[in-house]
Amino acid sequence: MSIFPYPIKLKDKEQLTPDAFNFTFTKPVDFDFQAGQYTEMSFSPTLTRCYSLASAPQDPDLHFLIKLIPQGAASEFLRHLTIGETVLISEAKGNWITSTSSQNLTFVVTGTGIAPARSIIRDQLLFQASTAPINLLAGFRQETDIIARAEWEELQQQFPNLRCLFSLSQPNEQWFGPTGYITDHLDNIGTDSCFFLCGLPAMATTAIQKIMAQGVSPLKIRTEVY
Repeated sequence: MSIFPYPIKLKDKEQLTPDAFNFTFTKPVDFDFQAGQYTEMSFSPTLTRCYSLASAPQDPDLHFLIKLIPQGAASEFLRHLTIGETVLISEAKGNWITSTSSQNLTFVVTGTGIAPARSIIRDQLLFQASTAPINLLAGFRQETDIIARAEWEELQQQFPNLRCLFSLSQPNEQWFGPTGYITDHLDNIGTDSCFFLCGLPAMATTAIQKIMAQGVSPLKIRTEVY
């Protein structure tokens, strides 16, 4: 059996920020995954990349929030991929998942690390009917880099148990929200959550240190870096 058994067809490509896109693909009927997992995408026999699924398992399509890097081989392939064209994906992988809808969840992410958080949060709110507190702490450089901001604002209005904090490390004078690295906002974060970290290794290391310093067990922290 091929390690890339699932062909998926591009349905839509939406630009969310100057360099991040929401790629919508068809969902194979026999493709199963848990919220928060990732898959390996094959563009050719010698070109593959791993991407987190940004959709909930019950969503009708597969969504990927991907930052396109100039001159990057996979990025250039995706940049020129047209509606109706097909790529291959592997089975879903990863343990950045939650097994219950009754626990408090806190996500600490940077950039496109928000993708698997979107998967879990959509699953918890829209399909598992969770009423437990869910906190999303996301760090970006500038306001224009905030991924799917309108969607997060809409979800917060719809679900009072969701709280989103966006912090900018390079804000302009028009930004009046939180500033600094996202790890600057982890003091007194509480110990009754399960923590999900996704982003650059340095962010994850600092976040783990700050969270554990408050008495959180490492068993309650899940980390994924890129």
